[in-house]
Amino acid sequence: MPPEFSHVLKLGDITYNLYSHSFLHLGQNVAYESLHQLLSRPGPKSMATHLTHQATYRDPCTPRGFSRMGGEVKLPASILESKAEYNPFAHAVGNFSECRSAVRTLLQKGQEECMYHDCRMGGAFVPDLEGKFLATENFFHTSKFFGLHSKSFLSDLMLAGEQFCHGDWSNIKKKYRSFNEGELLLFCFSSAYIVALLHDTLKFPMDHKSIDVTNQIRGVPVDWALGAFIVQKTPNRTDMLHPEVEKTSPQDNIRHGERPVHHNQGQPMSLVPRRWELMEFLRRGTSDCKCKYS
Repeated sequence: MPPEFSHVLKLGDITYNLYSHSFLHLGQNVAYESLHQLLSRPGPKSMATHLTHQATYRDPCTPRGFSRMGGEVKLPASILESKAEYNPFAHAVGNFSECRSAVRTLLQKGQEECMYHDCRMGGAFVPDLEGKFLATENFFHTSKFFGLHSKSFLSDLMLAGEQFCHGDWSNIKKKYRSFNEGELLLFCFSSAYIVALLHDTLKFPMDHKSIDVTNQIRGVPVDWALGAFIVQKTPNRTDMLHPEVEKTSPQDNIRHGERPVHHNQGQPMSLVPRRWELMEFLRRGTSDCKCKYS
């Protein structure tokens, strides 16, 4: 593992090797905005980003029948706050496969700057991901919306996403009357984004059985990435257990089968130990991880 991605935390006789990296601008709202910037930019037809006519572009991540020109749907402020001139002239075509392909292109942006043997997301090194995972935040909200079960999360999400994306917007609004329209609009994109992120980019199998979708651990709400917490707290050596923190050298890699921890300070993916209580996790040495997509 490249040393700039690696941290070592020692507690007593146990050594934990932690992987840490932040994937900025790839949370749901910012990624949604970035995707529309990508789609509205003239490009090769193979990317499905060419203009259908001046000031109108093809939008596969929005169900057919939705029109941004209507002005009736107010998107979340966090999507629009940095781009007041957001282009409303999108031609919604509702195609899950096209949306997934466009998201995959977005996630690969920056790979030409990769300095490592393999960069799965942009120009960043990501280690092999093994073990059990908890999927929280928008993984959970998207799964709950589609009524999915944890053990068939990815394969069922793809089928549910295809059906939703290909639906008619007027029928979707009637079916989900209790949902805010701005939030409802994002579920096509979110389903395609999760599949493109976990399967196409991070190489989780579609039939992966070790992803539990939840927003609680033993009844405790999960609203913070524990990996980010660990990295922020490790420089503080005043803890009663006196943890020692040091950087690894390249040869220090993940030793003796110890699993990495991936954190990203609230960005789309966070792989962190499953235990909510930090000291309990470190004492027991659990190998479960958490996926956070926000």
